[in-house]
Amino acid sequence: MEFFNAIRHPLNRLATLSFFLAIGFVLVLLAGIQGSWLPVADGVIFGVAYLPRAVSKIVTTTSDYDLNFEPSASMQGIYIRETCQFITAFLTITALYLPFVLKHSHIITPSATVLTLVGGSIIFSTVYMLTSFFISQDEEDTLDDINTAAI
Repeated sequence: MEFFNAIRHPLNRLATLSFFLAIGFVLVLLAGIQGSWLPVADGVIFGVAYLPRAVSKIVTTTSDYDLNFEPSASMQGIYIRETCQFITAFLTITALYLPFVLKHSHIITPSATVLTLVGGSIIFSTVYMLTSFFISQDEEDTLDDINTAAI
C-alpha cells in the first residue's frame, strides 16, 4: 500500500515525466547525429506543439466567480481557444509528417525517421501529461480550499 502512495506523490510523477522527456530528446538527438540536424528541429516542434493549447486553457478558464456578463468577452475567449487549438493541431501534424517528407527527399535515413517519430511522440505525450498534471493539480487545490472553508 505504501508503494502506491509513493507513486502518487507529485515529485515522483514529475521525476518520472522528466525521465521520459529526456529519453525522447535523446532519441531525437540520436536521429540528428545520423547526418542532418533537421530531426532535432522536428523534436523542438514536438516539444512546443502542445504549449498554445495549454496556454489557452489557463487564459480562457472561466470560473464560477466570473462576474463578467458581457457576451463579447466570452466570445473573445472562444476565439482565443479555437485559434490555439488550430495552432496546436497544425504543429502536431507538421511534426508528425516532417520525418516522412525528409525521408522521401533522402535527407534522413529510415532509422532516423523512426527515431524521430518515437522520440517526438514521447516528447509530445510528456509535455501533454505535464501540463495536464499541473493544470488539474491547481483545480484540485482550489476545490479542496473551498470545501474546507464551507465546513
